[in-house]
Amino acid sequence: MTAPLQTEHPARPILASRRIVLAITGVAIAVWLYVGFVLVLVGGNKAVIPIWMLIGSFTLAVDLLTVFSRRLGTQTTLTPRFLVIAFVIGGLGSVLIGGSLDTLTFDGLGREGAFLLAGFVEEAAKIALVVVLCRRLADKTVRNGLIVGGTVGLGFGAFEDLGYALHPFLGAPFNGHEVLQSMIAQIARAASGPFGHPLWTALLAAALFAGVRNGRFRVTLRLVAAYVGVAVAHGLWDGATGAGQELGRFGAGFGTLGSAVGGLLALGAVIVTVRVWFRLARRVGAEYRQQEPAGPTGHDGHGPEAVLPSAGDPHVVSGSGSS
Repeated sequence: MTAPLQTEHPARPILASRRIVLAITGVAIAVWLYVGFVLVLVGGNKAVIPIWMLIGSFTLAVDLLTVFSRRLGTQTTLTPRFLVIAFVIGGLGSVLIGGSLDTLTFDGLGREGAFLLAGFVEEAAKIALVVVLCRRLADKTVRNGLIVGGTVGLGFGAFEDLGYALHPFLGAPFNGHEVLQSMIAQIARAASGPFGHPLWTALLAAALFAGVRNGRFRVTLRLVAAYVGVAVAHGLWDGATGAGQELGRFGAGFGTLGSAVGGLLALGAVIVTVRVWFRLARRVGAEYRQQEPAGPTGHDGHGPEAVLPSAGDPHVVSGSGSS
C-alpha cells in the first residue's frame, strides 16, 4: 500500500471565508428577488429573465460547491479547479446525455414507465461522466468518490433546475403568472435539491471508487447494488408527482390519493438516502480520525463533515499499480 499522494495547492481557496460566502449568497438572493418581482413581474422586462433564472438555479449549488472546495485539504490530487470542471462539464454533459435517453424512454414506454426508469437513465449518465472525468485521477479513494460524485450531482441538478424554471414560460403568453410559477419551482427545487442528485451520485461514485483495483474502475456487486438503489430512489422521487398526474385522469380523488402515496414513497426514499450517506460519511470520518488529527481548517474531524477535511485514506489506490 502506498502513501496518499500530496499536492501543493492552498487548503483554503478563494471564497474560503464563511462570512464572504454567506454575504455573496445574501446578495444573490436579494438580486434574485429584485429582478423577479420588480423588473420582471412589475416592470414586464423579459430581457432579464435568463439572468434571473440563472441566479435562482445556481446560487445554492455554487454554495455547496464552495463548501466542497474549502474542505479538500492538501493530501489529495483533487483541486478547486477540478471540482469546477466536474460541476460544469459533468453536470452539463450528464444532463444532455440523460435528456437524450429520457426522450427515447418517454417515446418507447410512455409517461408511466418513464417516471420509474428515469432514475436508471439519469444515474447511468452521471456516473459515466464521473468515470470520464476521473479516469486519470491518481488517488481514486472513497472520499474522492463522494466529493466528485456530489459535485457532478450538483451540476446536474443546477442545469436541470434551469429547465424547470424556464418551463412555465414555454407556449404561453406573458401575463405575470409564469413568473410566480417559475419562482415557486425555483424555490422548491432549491429547497429539495441537496437531498437528491448530489447524494445519489455521491453514493454511487463512492461505490465505484471502492471497487478500484490497480488504479482502474471495475464493475462490482457493490456498484450494481448501489446503482439499483439510487436509481430506485431517484425514480420514486420523480414518480411522486407523476403518480398524481396519471391517476388524476380518473378523477380528482384518484389524483389526490396518487400524489399522497407518491409523496410518502419519495419521502421514504429521501430518508433512506440521507441515512445511508450519513452512515458512510461517519465511517469514512472515523477512518480519517485514526490517520491524522484535525486539519488546518480547524475542523475536529467528527460527524459526516469529516468526509471532506484534509486526511489520508486507508483505501488509496496509487497510479503505480499498488493496492
